[in-house]
Amino acid sequence: MPRILQPVLLLLALGMASAAGAEEPLRVNPFVPPPAAAAGAAAQAEGDGMELRGIVLAGRDSFADIGGRIVGVGQDIDGYRVVVVEEHKVLLERNGSQRVLELRAQDGAGKDVHANGTW
Repeated sequence: MPRILQPVLLLLALGMASAAGAEEPLRVNPFVPPPAAAAGAAAQAEGDGMELRGIVLAGRDSFADIGGRIVGVGQDIDGYRVVVVEEHKVLLERNGSQRVLELRAQDGAGKDVHANGTW
């Protein structure tokens, strides 16, 4: 898919979600990179740059920002296939093994927190 279409598809998906009467607003802005400390810790933990930065839920058209690349269900990224996009995590699969990427954020004290509570 041409890179020029990705922002257009993102805007369309956001429009569909709001037109469908989405009950909850986005809690995490998928377009704002995480603080440098969180990004460094996440990249160091995995060592491969597969950091989940944001998620847009739109049913079967949901997609995620992984390491700055926008991918949807069924698409490939670094040898992994995106299997499921959920509210706070993405399930990837490669050669029969699975990997889960979770959204991370930091509170004001620099502590990693999950959108639903503390890690």
